[in-house]
Amino acid sequence: MYIEVGPDNTPIVMSVITSGPTFSRTWKIKVTQIRCQTSYKAPEGCLQYYQGVSGTIRTYNFDFVGGQQLANQDYTSCIRMERNFCGIRYTGCPDVAQTQAGVTTRPRSFTITGESGANARSMVGATNCGMDWVNIPCATNNMKLLQAAGTGCQDRICGDIFNSEAAPTPSSVYSYVKPFRITYHTNGDEGTDVGNRGYCLNYIQQPCTPNQ
Repeated sequence: MYIEVGPDNTPIVMSVITSGPTFSRTWKIKVTQIRCQTSYKAPEGCLQYYQGVSGTIRTYNFDFVGGQQLANQDYTSCIRMERNFCGIRYTGCPDVAQTQAGVTTRPRSFTITGESGANARSMVGATNCGMDWVNIPCATNNMKLLQAAGTGCQDRICGDIFNSEAAPTPSSVYSYVKPFRITYHTNGDEGTDVGNRGYCLNYIQQPCTPNQ
């Protein structure tokens, strides 16, 4: 988690607010200060910041088995564009436990909206994704502006299958908009949603081509 605090010497205060039954709690938090002009400083507005050609992005509190999507989230995850790479591909993380158990419905790597079983599918657009969503600029499932089913690129994705088109099956999602960023939004009601965990996405940057 990267927090912009500015260049002055004002003390930084961290407050922890809890609710529920009263009992003793402890935290162990590592804090590292980053110089303003360093090359690895997160860009402004990036709560999560990743470097490297490939990696994994997870929402806070994500876990395949016991994770619960957090309410009232609004933050951006950023990936540094590496030299000679012009695009990025996102794919849902493998759900090893589910695969070993022979379960093929609703992969748990992308569970945003709270459907299950036969109802699980991807949804796109502001009309369909009005409560919880991720925003990937001009996302497509085939590296072209027109997607596999002939629809245009999408920015907002939700549902319980990761795909940039409305579909019951997952797909890799590509974006060639720079900088590489994913914005994540949830509303205030997550307790009643069915099995929402947030998302876990693997990314790999795509090499530039002569036309890029």
